[in-house]
Amino acid sequence: PPRSTLMRSSAASDVYKRQEYGLTFPATSFLCRLLTLLFGYSNTKWLITTKYIEREHGMCCNSINNLQLIRVKDISYKQSCCCGCCGTIEIISTDQTTPLLLISGIPKAREVYGRLRDAITSVHSNAKLEIDA
Repeated sequence: PPRSTLMRSSAASDVYKRQEYGLTFPATSFLCRLLTLLFGYSNTKWLITTKYIEREHGMCCNSINNLQLIRVKDISYKQSCCCGCCGTIEIISTDQTTPLLLISGIPKAREVYGRLRDAITSVHSNAKLEIDA
């Protein structure tokens, strides 16, 4: 506690403890970002449904991003090997937090691209039907 307080249970002592406790979280986040930058490792999990794409990523402090398929403007696939199993799905969206999303390192990427493209087309068609109705 600060030297100005003699008793440990004073209000000033409680404020001091809260401040000290609050400083540990940014240090932990910084350490996670540093380890990710140094070792290039980031644990990434994808959840792709017919309504949204969710990405959970991070090494020890995970964060989750979600992109609704209705916000997708364009989707493309870039093959990175001759067999077609490896590739990157590139998604351009109107979402301000995720204007460009790259999905790579997933099994059967070409097949996932086709299903995702069809889901995006379906979502946009259904939205147009709702507007016209």
